[in-house]
Amino acid sequence: MTRRSGPRLLRGIAGAAAVALLTGCAAGTGAGSGDGDPNSDQAIAALGETTHPTGDAGAWFWDSYRNGLAGAYSTPDDVCGIGRDLPADLESDAFPGDIVVESREASGGSRVIGRSLSVGAVLWEMPGRCQQGAVVGDTVLVSGIGEASAWQSALVSTRTGRTIMRLPNPGESDQADSATPIARGEDADALIEPTDTRLFAVGSRTIMSVSLPDPDAGSGAGAGGSADASQGADPAPPTGTLNWAADLGSEIEPVPLGDGMIGITERLSDRMLVVDGEDGEVVLEQTLDDKHALTWLSDGYLLRENESDPAYVFYDLGGAEVERTVGDSQYGFVPGPGQGITYSIADQLAGNTTVGVDAAGRPALVEDDERRNRLRGATVGERDLPGSIISLRSVSRDGSLLLFPRDSESENPLPGVAGDHAVVIDQRGDRVIEWPLASAGVRVMAGYIVAFDGSSTHVLLPERS
Repeated sequence: MTRRSGPRLLRGIAGAAAVALLTGCAAGTGAGSGDGDPNSDQAIAALGETTHPTGDAGAWFWDSYRNGLAGAYSTPDDVCGIGRDLPADLESDAFPGDIVVESREASGGSRVIGRSLSVGAVLWEMPGRCQQGAVVGDTVLVSGIGEASAWQSALVSTRTGRTIMRLPNPGESDQADSATPIARGEDADALIEPTDTRLFAVGSRTIMSVSLPDPDAGSGAGAGGSADASQGADPAPPTGTLNWAADLGSEIEPVPLGDGMIGITERLSDRMLVVDGEDGEVVLEQTLDDKHALTWLSDGYLLRENESDPAYVFYDLGGAEVERTVGDSQYGFVPGPGQGITYSIADQLAGNTTVGVDAAGRPALVEDDERRNRLRGATVGERDLPGSIISLRSVSRDGSLLLFPRDSESENPLPGVAGDHAVVIDQRGDRVIEWPLASAGVRVMAGYIVAFDGSSTHVLLPERS
């Protein structure tokens, strides 16, 4: 985690020379562009099959970025995530009261701070630290609470800074520091909410399942406003019930799968596991020749056997071979497992060279049988995209916009853009937004585009019509 401290800055367009709003500036006008609606049902159906994504709808960015940027919330601190009360209609661009949760390291100790994303005001503050990925829904998992000899982790409300529960000690030195959203049943948009009976907390080696305490068991700690959440607190907030805990290796990366299963990849080795979220049982453990050849699917996984002469094997979650393909590339969908989104084996087989999909699973960017890049409203050459087709980073919820990080060393420079930039294009290939980047790159958090330039993090705020 990068350690930084310093003042925050809320920037509007008028004061941010680095922000470029690009309207009507064509990146490419390939065959197929015209006056029709590129996002019509007919145009979308012509592009390919509809898939069935499972996971966090916040992995797709807001459609209102089509209007450009209203400004950016910028901070030198580490952004752990953005807390929100998800709207009932996940297609809505309404985001009242969103809160950015930051972790700051200073000489006086680490702090976790909740700020209004729209005005930058401090809403609450407490001792501890959090990391990127620690915010789920309107809760954040805060670690490093208490004395160094007895650090604890707790689930905290992003709205008030109050402790909902402390996490039980699983008997391991590894401390949970992030929460993992797990899809439940057939609900593709499910997130863990504070009222859910299960929280899956992740440390560098350990995953544990915790049942939240009875809400009458304690009033919780902390206070709202800018006051320290440790003042006036209940000295003994409730502790969750440990259902199970498992030490699964070094530097583990969990991915929520279907039916409550969890896919685990070990970063420091070529090992993969499938864990049953109900009881923590390891149902599959396997050593891979190359962990980068693995793609998690909601009901199994895909392994690349040969890249130059494409050969792929599909397996179910028990490790049994389901299908094998030769000669056809299998591109991963975006958003994908790295953003907590998975697709079925059937989806991957049907949309093998589909790259971008919207939140409803409809195609937004594909490579056709003639190896042409096809948008909904245009067929474009590789040099007309901000980067290669497989560098696509995210898609807007309705699929009308595509987000690319463009590397200044790319062989396909975008006309008129110098240096590394995040670039948003529409379905005709026209540029809508660009933002300067450092090597740290760009990602999407809770529907917001978040850019990293090495010294600061910028949450880009969409203009609302």
